Amino acid sequence: MGNQMFQYAFGKLLEEKRKVPVYFICKVSEFRLNGFAGINYINSSNKFISLFERFFLRYRLRYKEFHSCLEEIDLNAISNFSYVSGYFQSSKVFEENRDFVKSLFKVSLTRFFASNDCVTHIRRGDYLTTIFAEINSNAVVPEEWFVNQLNYIKKEYSPENFKVVGDDGNYLKYFCKKLELDTSALIQSPMEDFVKLMTSKYLIISNSSFAWWAAFLNIHEDAVIIAPRNWVGFHVGIEYPKGIMNSRFIWR
Repeated sequence: MGNQMFQYAFGKLLEEKRKVPVYFICKVSEFRLNGFAGINYINSSNKFISLFERFFLRYRLRYKEFHSCLEEIDLNAISNFSYVSGYFQSSKVFEENRDFVKSLFKVSLTRFFASNDCVTHIRRGDYLTTIFAEINSNAVVPEEWFVNQLNYIKKEYSPENFKVVGDDGNYLKYFCKKLELDTSALIQSPMEDFVKLMTSKYLIISNSSFAWWAAFLNIHEDAVIIAPRNWVGFHVGIEYPKGIMNSRFIWR
């Protein structure tokens, strides 16, 4: 979901800056932005669209890939009449246009309220078996890091509750039991997790694009957001993707 948010937001910024239409092409089975209102895309599962994309768009337009996460993305590097592909995970362009970007992702907050909670997001899942070739490193943030950040929040601030969300239910149960934390958030859907991160004042997030966006869209102007320094490059001391570290988060 987070990766598609980067792609969609980058495309809409291009559209806004260049005053030209930008189209988001995605298979129905891979579309992850259903939880937001008003997001449209072209279904590449359609055979005609698939052939049109493969044989016309890539070869008749200016085709540009941005798949190296060691390069920072520049809006000005893309000309009109282009077909672009990539992750676009450079925070500078989104920070410079924060109000516009926030307007792109509208969620229903009717069941949620701004809270003084501390929410920790832990990403495991495919990170347990993935090595990022460009930096030759895995991305799993060690348990000790989360414990240290929780202790820091407890010492420096006064959250009402401490909750944990993430993609590995069994591990989260173990983590909550070990640290005697609230387990009520463990049964929520991904979109409920996202909104909980958006509306809580204190966040400790893993190096997940899902968590990055929830934190970036957080409704508290004075939110305290702690993230692992260098993001996916936490273990090797290399910011990865390049430009992902924004000025709003505390990088530890």
